[in-house]
Amino acid sequence: MGRVTITFEVPDELDEDTAARAIGRLARTNGLAAATRRKRRGSNGSIHKEEAPDHVRRVSAMLAGMRRRAASGDLDQITALHGLLRVVEDELGQAVAAAVTGPGYTWAQIGEATGMARQSAYERWAKRITRPAGG
Repeated sequence: MGRVTITFEVPDELDEDTAARAIGRLARTNGLAAATRRKRRGSNGSIHKEEAPDHVRRVSAMLAGMRRRAASGDLDQITALHGLLRVVEDELGQAVAAAVTGPGYTWAQIGEATGMARQSAYERWAKRITRPAGG
């Protein structure tokens, strides 16, 4: 299976480490853990566990810090997390649409990459894909 890369623009209010942790946490809470840490089968049949990339670990740590600050009474962290959630959801939808229309990934592949069934992936993101008139 191929890899889909998602690029995020970080709001000026957030440092890159904080944004990285937020994105990882949001990904996990939205069923994307399989995309950040998965097992793969080697050519000899052995199973290798792939570790989450550094940027995913940084985003996860950032989100954990935001959660801790929110738990300590910093309501601005809730606002920031909510804003990041909207950004991540939008970016993920755009990435899925691009992966389906560009390289031609199937809904089964998108579902596998996001830890959901093919039909669930289709129902969640197909509406983002624009088809040319008459086609």
